[in-house]
Amino acid sequence: AQTKDLSVDSWGNTAREASVEAWKQALKLSPDEPRFAAGYGKALLNSDRAAESVTFLKTFLEKPSHTAHPELMLIYSLAADQTQDHETAVVAALKTLELIEAGGQVSEQGFINLTAFLLRENDLEGALQAAQAGLLSFPTSQALLALQAKIDFTTCQPEAAIEAVYAAQAAQKCDTLLQGSTIKDEIVAEESWRPSWLEQPDKAT
Repeated sequence: AQTKDLSVDSWGNTAREASVEAWKQALKLSPDEPRFAAGYGKALLNSDRAAESVTFLKTFLEKPSHTAHPELMLIYSLAADQTQDHETAVVAALKTLELIEAGGQVSEQGFINLTAFLLRENDLEGALQAAQAGLLSFPTSQALLALQAKIDFTTCQPEAAIEAVYAAQAAQKCDTLLQGSTIKDEIVAEESWRPSWLEQPDKAT
């Protein structure tokens, strides 16, 4: 069993290093492409080379034209956080949120990471903004719904929190029933799965 585990670890390390090299080669072809820079920085981060990721991204972000890409800024924040550079991590995370509010986009995992980071920093307003922005693009994201529920509980909004929990449970069922279906992308969890007891029966129809 130990030999098998070592083989798996070795394969994983090789795959991560291959990813680093692939993004590095892509950057050689297009050195000013933010998507390639983000990929390279993330690959370094995933290979436990956070310090290298920070050094590279800090240099890349020195050009003003490179600072308008939220995914790139978020990776910089996460890498800085891993190197214990708390101030840089917070500044970059807030800049990421600012870019998202201005219409920028990150991946589902990016929204999850940003929301979790801001929640950890006790920036409840920022965390809620990140979660809500993420749910606009990924309305059935169980992780984002769960994070929103935690934020709502923390800010003493139990009804909203319970609604988010119901939505997360419904999203999990949707993943099972609609896996591989484009219908899934059209479901807005908060509206489609509102608990019946939260409805107002005396509201005009």
